[in-house]
Amino acid sequence: MPEQLVHERTFEQERAFAAAYERNRKKIAVAYVLAILLGVIGAHRYYLDRGRTAMLMLALGFGGFFLAVAMTYMSAAFNGTVDAYLGDFLAGLLMLSAAVWVLVDLFLIPSMVRKYNQKLSEELQRA
Repeated sequence: MPEQLVHERTFEQERAFAAAYERNRKKIAVAYVLAILLGVIGAHRYYLDRGRTAMLMLALGFGGFFLAVAMTYMSAAFNGTVDAYLGDFLAGLLMLSAAVWVLVDLFLIPSMVRKYNQKLSEELQRA
């Protein structure tokens, strides 16, 4: 069985790795602040490099808001003849789903941060 070569890093390489890791690692506290303040638009997911799901949260949050505003203006523009109840229900459903998603994410943030930082560490180790 061939002997595996162990790549030992110098002190300077270790220091450069540690500096790069500290510069780029994500912090749980920042993710929580973003989730609490801007969670319905997915800010904490953008921060944790989860862009696809962040865009979905953004669509749910803003979609619900804009649907509610549009239904209000349509109802006013047509002198109350437009039935806004369905639109309001759908808007509320969209915004509620985004809010529930944020609530669930509050429990998932520590593991998401750990996974991101582990991936970062592995990428830096390979470099």
